[in-house]
Amino acid sequence: MLFRPHPDTSDYAKQLLDSLGTFRRPTPGTAQVLRHIGYYDIPGEVMSHLRTRKPQIDPVVWGRIQSFVEDAVALTAPQLPYPAGLTQSVLAGYIEWLVLVKHLPLDGRIAFSRQMIDLYVTDANTHLKPGTRRNYRAVLDRISKLLCPEEHPYSYTPQNRKSTVAPYTEAEMQQFRAWAAGQSQPVKRRRGMTMLTLCAGAGLTSGEVPLITPERVEVSDAGIVIDVPSKNPRSVPLLSEWDAWMHALLEDCSATETLWGEIKRKNHSNLLSTFVENAEGKGLGPRGDRLRNTWLVWHLNNRTPMKDLFYAAGFRKMEHLPRLLAHVEFLLPEDYTQVLRGEAK
Repeated sequence: MLFRPHPDTSDYAKQLLDSLGTFRRPTPGTAQVLRHIGYYDIPGEVMSHLRTRKPQIDPVVWGRIQSFVEDAVALTAPQLPYPAGLTQSVLAGYIEWLVLVKHLPLDGRIAFSRQMIDLYVTDANTHLKPGTRRNYRAVLDRISKLLCPEEHPYSYTPQNRKSTVAPYTEAEMQQFRAWAAGQSQPVKRRRGMTMLTLCAGAGLTSGEVPLITPERVEVSDAGIVIDVPSKNPRSVPLLSEWDAWMHALLEDCSATETLWGEIKRKNHSNLLSTFVENAEGKGLGPRGDRLRNTWLVWHLNNRTPMKDLFYAAGFRKMEHLPRLLAHVEFLLPEDYTQVLRGEAK
């Protein structure tokens, strides 16, 4: 059964915050405060989880923060659309960071302030995908709304689903070439080469890479052009520096298979990231989106006409163009005046 909040929101929130970490203590512990302000008893399934399960963090740290985390879970889990285990896991990781990294006290007004939650999501979890960070923030935000309702005029930093990652440097690209060519298994070597050639050489997305067959690669004296049969069909000229690798891939591929090779799954959304994770040299491989951005920034630096670049990239609009431009070099001073006067050849 769900908790029933007291009519005076600010009053019960204050009492709950003051009592965090005291559930198992005598009056005025959290359990007594709950009953005093008109809540129902904590559901048995929540208490059962708290008695039998622990999050995967250092036992010494857990001993330090356990009471605080368990009280916050007990107070809020019955009113959240998440399992108690998920709430406990996310909250434990957050409080661990608060105490060990930020060296802050176990104070509910600090822990459940939106500013602190925002800092944790944006600065402490940059290694996670935007979707995962948004999920963490959603859990912590729902807890904050219950315990610190006055916090909520504050606006979070957007976790953009299409957040732009930096392109790779020339040195990094050379390392990725060595990583791909150095795979000992032929299928992994071929897939590493395909990933680099199609993403960094033609700007294909992760979902488009497995669609390319030899018949979609046109080789002529003018260069190599790739016919991309995605939801944004287009013809994309391959950057000339990748010609040799494309020729090698075509020689190693039969006419009836894709450059990537046999695929036993229908969902291609994380095909590249799964491959990189399981390839040799763990942690040394590239990301498909950064390879694509490397291709985009190359064209922006080389002043490719914008309309043609939009077509080649499969864009109808480029919402993250301003962030990509941060990686584009300015014209040389001697060229700047001529270009903007319309006098450059």
